[in-house]
Amino acid sequence: RINPVLNGRSADRNPVVAFLREIGLPQYAEPLLQDGFDDMEVLLEMEEEHMKNIGMLPGHMVKLKKRLRDLQQPQMQDPPRQVLPQSLPPALPRKPTTVGGSMVPCGETINAVQQSWLVVKELGVATVGEILYKHLFKIAPQTKKLFPLSVRQRYYDWRCGVDEDENDFENSPALRNLFAKVVGAVGSAVAGLQNINKLVAELNALGMRHINYNMQEEYFAFGGQALVLTLRDGLGDMLTADVEEAWASVYEFLTATMICGLRTARAQEAKFKIEAASHQKETRVEEVPCARSQEVTHEVRRRASEVPTAPRQAPISRTRAQGAVVPSGQTISTVQQSWLVVKELGVATVGEILYKHLFRIAPQTKKLFPLSVRRRYQDWVSGVEETEDNLDNSPALRNLFAKVVGAVGSAVAGLQNINKLVPELNALGMRHI
Repeated sequence: RINPVLNGRSADRNPVVAFLREIGLPQYAEPLLQDGFDDMEVLLEMEEEHMKNIGMLPGHMVKLKKRLRDLQQPQMQDPPRQVLPQSLPPALPRKPTTVGGSMVPCGETINAVQQSWLVVKELGVATVGEILYKHLFKIAPQTKKLFPLSVRQRYYDWRCGVDEDENDFENSPALRNLFAKVVGAVGSAVAGLQNINKLVAELNALGMRHINYNMQEEYFAFGGQALVLTLRDGLGDMLTADVEEAWASVYEFLTATMICGLRTARAQEAKFKIEAASHQKETRVEEVPCARSQEVTHEVRRRASEVPTAPRQAPISRTRAQGAVVPSGQTISTVQQSWLVVKELGVATVGEILYKHLFRIAPQTKKLFPLSVRRRYQDWVSGVEETEDNLDNSPALRNLFAKVVGAVGSAVAGLQNINKLVPELNALGMRHI
């Protein structure tokens, strides 16, 4: 975006300058105007990355994001802290109901949790995530084994320039990113409490996926303790006994539903092993190679969910990496510079453009995204219902392809270190099986 140079008088009349003065942040007017944020429509689309680029302080970032949200939702006159209930009724209704065997929190409890969450998330998901995992490791150091270097590398941000240390859990950019996603999932679940039946299905599926993470049921309790400490840090005196009780009720419901899914997955796995063992006994000697082939395929699929350590191979040459031609420095520079321009549109916008082009070019690829897949990426806050056939206007696909675009951006940034990028891309390809 190329902007006309604003002189002093026109800058004073600029709506962005007036807005910043009104909220007490006039010191950021000049850098924002220089970066192209010269009207309110553009400012409303500003992302946290832009705020960091101009050197905005964390507290000022929280303040600006809140005021921008207030502009987009004028009907919400009161800030979250004012709508928090002063007290809560008992955490459960007189006649509690259940879904899938789990106790459903009552309306008052859900409301207290949702309103308090609005306050906590003002800190930012990355900040809250870092607080959460540090509390978790202090409470239960044994949970660190769930996050070996091979797991953390999946969440490594190539742009940060900080190498992951296998033994340094306190200062891990990857863990910060990973637990930011955990906090985002908590937020989605809290928002989804208004539609219990849909939320239960999502939580069951999430619990089933935890069978691949060596998750133990008792770890959920540790997570609950860490969450309470995190809420205390975020809410301070606002975390009254009633609000804490409400959170305990909701967390119990969420984790009980996930544990139900985890147990279902374990039962299915045990059944599969019994059937496989029975089949092996019945297999003739000459058929053993075929059975072995099936076992190898199953093992490949299992390992596809794990990022392997660097493969045992000769160092990558200057021109080739595992048979693929390595781009030259000039090519890498061209791609990275052009990507800086593209990403200014925002990952969600670019993602939407990408998947619409993909479906026009190859309509058959739509079958990769059935409703069951899209629901994993549903934005509970949007309130937009996902339908089976409406792929062109799917908030879930927009979220999904925003992640795809983010992955492209991380890969582009990682081109400066081919040796680290190649095993990451190999692992990503394996997961696509």
